[in-house]
Amino acid sequence: MQGLAEKDDGYILESLQQVHDVGKKVANCVSLFAYGRISCVPVDVWISRANENECRGIFPFHLFNENAGIIQQYIFYYEECHQH
Repeated sequence: MQGLAEKDDGYILESLQQVHDVGKKVANCVSLFAYGRISCVPVDVWISRANENECRGIFPFHLFNENAGIIQQYIFYYEECHQH
């Protein structure tokens, strides 16, 4: 996947999902953590639970635009810590 760092977020996400067994969540994880694309939001079980429990099923990430991935990490941490 050489040269992806120079591409836009959408291109990176689409390219990563062309890899066998890479879905939307993993593509967002790689984009967020490996490529520093902080607008990318991986949605896993913790984020889905937070969405249902705290946001009435409506993801709030559009409110944070290019910082949505950072907000996702705070939500993830909060949910994980408060479930144990």
